Amino acid sequence: MPPILEVKNLVKKYGDFTAVKGISFDIKEGEIFSLLGPNGAGKTTTISMLSTLYVPTSGEASVGGHSVTKEPMAVRNLIGELPRMLENTGLNQSCRNLLSNVKAPPIKFGFDIRYWVYSWPLTDSEFARL
Repeated sequence: MPPILEVKNLVKKYGDFTAVKGISFDIKEGEIFSLLGPNGAGKTTTISMLSTLYVPTSGEASVGGHSVTKEPMAVRNLIGELPRMLENTGLNQSCRNLLSNVKAPPIKFGFDIRYWVYSWPLTDSEFARL
């Protein structure tokens, strides 16, 4: 079975500064994965590239078999991400905003999102979309 997430030599540069320096990894369906590192290590930049918010300088990445650079809309339809810009709107409203934009069930990276939102006051129809 092919990896659900595959990253090969992914690089992101801003002028002379290299934020992500050629990372490679893959995650198979059902695996639990953590992206750990100190501040400034490139974790947020990596996730931003994988979620198609940033375009990689070089390298390749695919989510569910779709290239993040060649098929960004297909990738976006597979994932659910809570952007930082929604953090200040409150957890419940952020979840509602996220659910209103998801067109397909999000890929489960080691946890079931339904567990996280079970205690949030969502309507039945909003919860059913999870």
